[in-house]
Amino acid sequence: MAKKFGGDLIHKLVSQGPEKPNDVPVSETPAAAKATAKDDSKMRTSYIISKDINLKLKYIALKEGRTISDMVEEAFEKMISNWEKKNGPTPDLK
Repeated sequence: MAKKFGGDLIHKLVSQGPEKPNDVPVSETPAAAKATAKDDSKMRTSYIISKDINLKLKYIALKEGRTISDMVEEAFEKMISNWEKKNGPTPDLK
């Protein structure tokens, strides 16, 4: 029951949107600007993660007014940086 309650609470919070002042139009928020700008240096991909991690990511993103994509990319960048500190730079794979 706790998991269902947690999920329902997150979905309710997510549907309310990020915590921000009411006088800021949605079109001027950073997330809205990023959503409308096309970035050819990015690609769509997907990963299978646990429901608990997904709900926590949604909650944190909501509280910080960020996108999950931005948070995941930041986490991957930190993981890559830590790996490269131990193992040397990764090759340019472009």
